[in-house]
Amino acid sequence: MRERGSLDLFGPSTKRAVLAVLDGELLATAGRFGATNGAAMRVTPVAIIRAWQSPDILGGISVDPFVDLVVETTLVTHNTGVAIAGAAAVAAAVSAGVDGAHLAEALAAALAAALRASACAALVITRRGPATAPTVAEVQRRFDGAD
Repeated sequence: MRERGSLDLFGPSTKRAVLAVLDGELLATAGRFGATNGAAMRVTPVAIIRAWQSPDILGGISVDPFVDLVVETTLVTHNTGVAIAGAAAVAAAVSAGVDGAHLAEALAAALAAALRASACAALVITRRGPATAPTVAEVQRRFDGAD
């Protein structure tokens, strides 16, 4: 990638994270400085493949597959609360719009998702470190549906 000059296509946070991973940084920590809007700009596929819905409560534990997927797709390059919340807001608004929501409903979904994502981000950021850092192979297995 470096040899082809492709890094000039990335924003500052993504570029920093990609270079960090190429230099051996763990996936869980590479995005710890990513406070720009790159994750929000590329989160639309999440909105298309996963419908926004209010989280379910199972045994007192909130389960939010939509926000979980946003967090998962965001944290390698933008592992900060503001970036994760922004990406969740954009994804929820787009998803609600795809499902036919009016503007007010889409904005309400965006706000709810941003608040949920902020809570998730705080948990992820607190737990960041070698013990919780997935490897590239683990991330690939999850995206391939093996886990």
